Amino acid sequence: MKNAKLFYNSKPLTCEEQIALLQERGILVKDSQAAIQHLSSVGFYRLFSYVKPLLAISSHPVDFDQAWDLYVFDRKIRLLLIDAIERIEVAFRVAISERMSIQYGSLWYNDPNQFSNLKRHADFIQEVAKLIKRKKHPLIKHYYETYSAPSLSPSWMLIECLTFGNCSKVFCNLKNRKDKKSIAEHFGQTFKTLGSWIVSLTELRNICAHHERVWNHVFHYPPKNAPSAPHQKEKFYQQSYIVIKLLQQISPHSDWQKKLKTLFEEHPKTPFYQMGFSENWQNDGFWKI
Repeated sequence: MKNAKLFYNSKPLTCEEQIALLQERGILVKDSQAAIQHLSSVGFYRLFSYVKPLLAISSHPVDFDQAWDLYVFDRKIRLLLIDAIERIEVAFRVAISERMSIQYGSLWYNDPNQFSNLKRHADFIQEVAKLIKRKKHPLIKHYYETYSAPSLSPSWMLIECLTFGNCSKVFCNLKNRKDKKSIAEHFGQTFKTLGSWIVSLTELRNICAHHERVWNHVFHYPPKNAPSAPHQKEKFYQQSYIVIKLLQQISPHSDWQKKLKTLFEEHPKTPFYQMGFSENWQNDGFWKI
């Protein structure tokens, strides 16, 4: 028999009361006014999601400034990742649309013969129908306000309106191995590896977009053929590896890797091993990729 659920009866607290609660839970608060200002800008619950794991892994008292620095680091790394994933996502969209449109015409995505799993393709077409019905995206709106036929927009318009997850599903469901291989060659990977990496990056992008923690996050879709994290499996170490490898292909002059290392150096007290890096992360071969 399952345990009976509890009744939630916590009351809202002022910032001063929140500070007192943090102190009760073992957090050292040196500057109450600064702490109140930070709490009023990000909220107790969000900040405590960094405080709680810090308390669990620290053998010494945790102070508020350490928790705040960790929050700031995590916010900065999300912004850095959004920039990198945007480049990869745009290049991925272009690679799919160009290959498939040139080979099979502008409406290839509506042809079941191009896909392995017909149920997944049917589900995708339903998503396309919903997208068309809403006509919220400027490209879709422009097409249907300007043209009377065909009833579906060309793939190079439609693919710009799809989510990263939709594009990932389309790629993985393509039937012809030659098509997938041609697309994957743009990224210097086999199509099986690229498919895995794009799924992993979709998860990472969603985490960043919804302001969730990257630090200490355990990923559900670890990328294939990426080196295992030295300290913990299924952590950001592997995600950052595939970001760097893909950027090297589509943007050879990118300094994203350098920016990532600089960010680490700016927040030296961050427990990077909770992201899969080794204790001596500066000497990791990761930075020589």
